[in-house]
This record gives sequence, structure tokens and C-alpha cells, in this order.
Amino acid sequence: MKLELSERNLRPELVSQANITRLKILNEGGNEQTPFGEKFTLRVLANDSQKTKFKLQLNVTNKNYLITALGNETADWIGKEVGITLKLMDNGKQGMVLTP
Repeated sequence: MKLELSERNLRPELVSQANITRLKILNEGGNEQTPFGEKFTLRVLANDSQKTKFKLQLNVTNKNYLITALGNETADWIGKEVGITLKLMDNGKQGMVLTP
């Protein structure tokens, strides 16, 4: 069995610091238990200089975007690329928004 280093959760500050603008989806995702409840999580490869793998926990908006853009079968998302940008949210915090 091949083991890999554990991936960190992708956070807005990491997107900003590493100048990440694109993500490649590596798996079909699934629900993971978090301190905030169950979240749908994907493994992604960022376009930063290190080509870092991250876990991306999807909120409803980003999940709906992926369904609209890529279809409702998550196995079809594998290998697809999406953009990522930061947006100031209503609560005053930076949020990650997936884009074409």
C-alpha cells in the first residue's frame, strides 16, 4: 500500500498566500465528519508552485456550482479543473468561490 502525507484543508489564507487560482479535482469526494458536522469534501491539486494536494470542504454555493458546471455525477468531476477566487462575504470574512 502506498501512503501519502495527509492533506491540509484548503483555507482562504492559503489561497491568498500561495496565489492559488486553479484546482484540479482528484477524486469523486464524499462526506467527512468535521467539528462543524458532516461536510462534502473533495481532494484537489492546486496550481501553486509546489502543486500541493488539499482537501476542499464544499459549502452549498460551491457544491451547487459544481453540479451546474460539471453535472451531478461526482465521478465525472475527476480530472476536471475549476477556478478559485476569494470574495469578502456578508459576515466580513474572506470566502472561497469556485469559478469556471
